[in-house]
Order: sequence, then structure tokens, then C-alpha cells
Amino acid sequence: MKALQAAAAGQTRQAEQAIQAAEKHKGFGHFHHTAYTLASAYAQTNRPQQAVEWLRHFACYPLFERDRSFRNCSHG
Repeated sequence: MKALQAAAAGQTRQAEQAIQAAEKHKGFGHFHHTAYTLASAYAQTNRPQQAVEWLRHFACYPLFERDRSFRNCSHG
């Protein structure tokens, strides 16, 4: 996903634009993949609160506490 690639490259503005575009398509198939990727992009752009909000779409949300992509996020 473009958002995650841009975030990993330190391109915060491009990542945020891609996140906003992807958020408009919440209803399409494989939403769990999109939610995880958006959460990862938010985490990498130092927006942990938004990352956690996307992770809460998962029943297994507490398991992300050990995911290295979300080290800067509070899971409480």
C-alpha cells in the first residue's frame, strides 16, 4: 500500500494523503488487511493514537502489543 511505503520512506505528507484516500474505502473486501496497513502507516508517521484506533477493528487487538510496527503506540 502506498501509505505504508511512503511512511517507511519518511514521506509523512505523502503517507497521510494515501491514508486519507484509503480510509474512504472502508467497506471493500479484505478490510482487515487495509486496517492493519493503515495502522502501521500511522504508527510509522508518529501518530500512535490513530494507529491504535485502526487496530481496534480486530478482535485480537491485544496481540498487537508485541508487533514491532507499533512500538510507539499505547495499547491500553
